[in-house]
Amino acid sequence: MSFSENAIMTRSRAIYAKRLTNQNYRELLNCSSVSEAADYLSTKTQYFDTFASVTSAKINRMMLESLLRRDYVAQFSSLYKFSKIIGNEMCRYFVMINEISVILSCLRYVMAPNKLDIFISVPTFEDMSVGFDVLSLANSEDFSEMLTKLRQTEYYDVLKSLDGERPDVLKIENALYGYLDKRICEIAKKSLSSGEYKQVFEIIATDSDLRFISKLFRLKKYYHLSPEQIREYGFNVSESLLTKKETERMITAQDEDGFIKALGSTAYAKDGGLQGVEDITHWARAYKHEKYSKKIMYSTCPNVVMMCSFFLKDNEVKNITSIIEG
Repeated sequence: MSFSENAIMTRSRAIYAKRLTNQNYRELLNCSSVSEAADYLSTKTQYFDTFASVTSAKINRMMLESLLRRDYVAQFSSLYKFSKIIGNEMCRYFVMINEISVILSCLRYVMAPNKLDIFISVPTFEDMSVGFDVLSLANSEDFSEMLTKLRQTEYYDVLKSLDGERPDVLKIENALYGYLDKRICEIAKKSLSSGEYKQVFEIIATDSDLRFISKLFRLKKYYHLSPEQIREYGFNVSESLLTKKETERMITAQDEDGFIKALGSTAYAKDGGLQGVEDITHWARAYKHEKYSKKIMYSTCPNVVMMCSFFLKDNEVKNITSIIEG
């Protein structure tokens, strides 16, 4: 293994080593307010620097989530810059996931009936390049204007067919993440050895599948949509470890119980166990944590360790946000 590859693994594992422990989560769950949770994170965990510039007593949920997202990007900015310097093509993933996150944040801001502070609603990240003007995009009147401002980016062709009177955020999100998965797999196939590509593909496909499973479950449980209505959302599971028969079985399930039964016949359930599971989203996060933690500890492929640490950091932010929302 070269010095550069070893450095990527070392930096990625260092990020993973700072993760919240089970004890941290238990104590965070015992907090009775957003300010108390913020105070706990700033004094008892590695998020001290993240909250150094704010007063815990005055923080609200949106500010807290924004600060966590900023920390999330800051953690990987140096890793991204190093990967770029040594010519690691996989660093493109950092840029794309950042750009997609910003596009979706801008879209939600544009569609919100009551505008809040744009700097809180739409984080701007200085340490990682974004190929468009974030503030200009957020100040669009509607999705059509957003598209016009994205015309020179690779996302325009992905989104132009979704322009309409009232854009559907889930359809747009599915289109963007579907494109991301496909593009990163193309980059990996061209730049990595066949052995490392196979492992990276498994990570990307697993993340894609768990995203699909979580969203599909919510559509079944809370919106009771028919298979035809679900297909309109354009779920792209081409980068997948599921078979077409398995995805179709889940889409056509009559209700959430049927969905869980269909999921139970896949390899994901065999690895992760569904007995007693009530919330598939939480199950998916636990599955991801278990799977990727093992890969970080035992994999000898630098890009596998790097991407797993990235996914697990994102997982941690989502876990904290879920606790705060509760």
